[in-house]
Amino acid sequence: MTHPFHPLFGRELEFIERRQRWRGDRVYYFDDVGDRSKVPTEWTSVAPVDVFVVAAEGEAA
Repeated sequence: MTHPFHPLFGRELEFIERRQRWRGDRVYYFDDVGDRSKVPTEWTSVAPVDVFVVAAEGEAA
């Protein structure tokens, strides 16, 4: 999990799959009790790197 404000930030999760749905791109994973859960792909390392963020190197808001 790469989203800095998510409670699972920094944890490595068991990936199930990535799905594009009408409500957005989601990553599915197994939670601590073995149930399937989902989060937006942008909150994970599965998402492609944002070129603007890399180019700005933390200098842009």
